[in-house]
Amino acid sequence: MCLKQLKGNSRKYIYATGTACGEPLIISGAVIKANGIPKRWDRMYHVIYARHVLRPNKGYITEFNCELYTGKQSNFNQQQNASSSNEKNESSETSTTSGNAQTNGMPQLKNLKWKDGNNNEIDTAHIGDKVKLTAEVTDIDDGTNCIFNILEKDDDGNNDDVITISVPVKEGKIEVEWEVIYMEDDDDSDSEQEKEEKGYTLPEFIFNAESKKHGVKSESDSGELKVCDWLELEFNDEENNELMKNFEFILILPDGSEKSYTTNDNGYVKITNILKIGDYKIKAENKIVSLK
Repeated sequence: MCLKQLKGNSRKYIYATGTACGEPLIISGAVIKANGIPKRWDRMYHVIYARHVLRPNKGYITEFNCELYTGKQSNFNQQQNASSSNEKNESSETSTTSGNAQTNGMPQLKNLKWKDGNNNEIDTAHIGDKVKLTAEVTDIDDGTNCIFNILEKDDDGNNDDVITISVPVKEGKIEVEWEVIYMEDDDDSDSEQEKEEKGYTLPEFIFNAESKKHGVKSESDSGELKVCDWLELEFNDEENNELMKNFEFILILPDGSEKSYTTNDNGYVKITNILKIGDYKIKAENKIVSLK
């Protein structure tokens, strides 16, 4: 067993990780005593995470994380010698948690989603949009800090770090709001073509989640959030409750220049090369309105 963190003599700051021969009694909540470590740390430890693994080449092993225990000793050590492992001859690796369902007693972060302000799942956004990162959490106490790692996704797998955000668990989930930023994406297969056609490249973002305390990370990343450079508008005459077909208006660009557009027969128009919506305005019938 090796000490993972050490900042003081309190249970709060003493953590350890270890691997043992398969032992079904090592579960989250058990109290154990480790042998063969320096006398100063030769104490009882409280298991906060355990993973039981059966590997074809290594047999049955138990991986665990623990923290210093300050209460009474459990009966783990009394039962330790009497317990027996029911190893199974399987060709593939399997994980269980002491005979219980895989989600019982094993911290997990899963179902990572991008959402808008109305909690709808999204996969596109503009620069400056405020989006939410969400994940479901199991077997991690409320108030425990987890982190989101946001990455700019590259085709070659060498994703670029964007930002790490810490957020506490609340009612079995974690979520945080993030404002989409612009980053050049020069590593994708179509980057050069994008530069030639538009003069810029469009990034795609993904994120993962992890609990440093429990040493666990989401098994998979979120889906991609693609930064889009287009905007769809639909004009409706509220007084007459009808779509405004063939309606002419002017789009005012961030540099003050103007472009003219006309809606189709369904009152619809698609505008391209729009990165940050808040920088654009619409002028029609002597009125100017900011896009939001």
